Amino acid sequence: MTKKLIVGSLKGGVGKTTVAVNLACALADGAKTVVLVDLDAQGTATEWIEPGHLPITGQGLPLENTGGIRRWVESEQGVKRLVEQVLSVDADIGIIDLPPHLSAIVAAALTLADLVIIPCGASVADVSATAKTLDLACAGVRPIGRVRELDARQPEHGWAVWKYLDTLVSEDRVARGRAAFRRHRKTLWAAHGRHRVHPKFIVAIWGVESDFGRNMGNFDAIAALATLAHPGLTPRDEIIPRLVDEGLGAIEAYHPRHGRANVSHYRALARKHELAVTGGSDYHGRPGETLGDATIGLRELDKLRALV
Repeated sequence: MTKKLIVGSLKGGVGKTTVAVNLACALADGAKTVVLVDLDAQGTATEWIEPGHLPITGQGLPLENTGGIRRWVESEQGVKRLVEQVLSVDADIGIIDLPPHLSAIVAAALTLADLVIIPCGASVADVSATAKTLDLACAGVRPIGRVRELDARQPEHGWAVWKYLDTLVSEDRVARGRAAFRRHRKTLWAAHGRHRVHPKFIVAIWGVESDFGRNMGNFDAIAALATLAHPGLTPRDEIIPRLVDEGLGAIEAYHPRHGRANVSHYRALARKHELAVTGGSDYHGRPGETLGDATIGLRELDKLRALV
């Protein structure tokens, strides 16, 4: 089944097409087939693909922002039929370059996508458009009961170690891991140089968590794990119950600027509201920050693995 990646924003000029084309070429560099569908009336992506110098194929279906198309896409099923037809392309990955401004198309695409990328520039207008696009992405987010059910039945808690290893570290998976290591050697060592994580660990986690990209899951990631980030920096605990009612699934208890009291407090709130606990270094490359400064406990990590 084709994985559906959407690149879109309600504002033009933010680099949508550049992101879509470069991402498609990067993904096609592996063993997967990639088709880029150009819905933008400007047709820039189509122009880049047509000469045949890129390792991807393209499909141009430009949508003009006219009254006629607007009325059609705002019909009850019109835009969903369009997007489903577009995403039925015969490829491992379909990347869709959406037009700006047509919010009905963006909204429908977001409901059908496996991954959504929203480029954003450093301007007030860009941030405002991104916020509106995120509002569309998060509309109707609700907890997924099946995710909680799977969380309680993780094999790490119920299987004997040898059964776990025989199942997840089979000879076939080890062979495919070695092949993946060879195929992505350059990228893996580049990641090691930047983050100091050895390639063998990256490949091992990649294999166990997603079978080297073959199993990406079927849950809506936004609905499965809507998370409140670093609440201790802007304390507003009174809104947490309301966020839980709206679909909040996790809370970031561990953060470089959360002291022990903050961590204990937000872990207690997580238990009270049956939320997962997240954490991280909040690393942005600024002086004095180190990737890996903040960690979470193994129990919290197990819960997160089940959710995502």
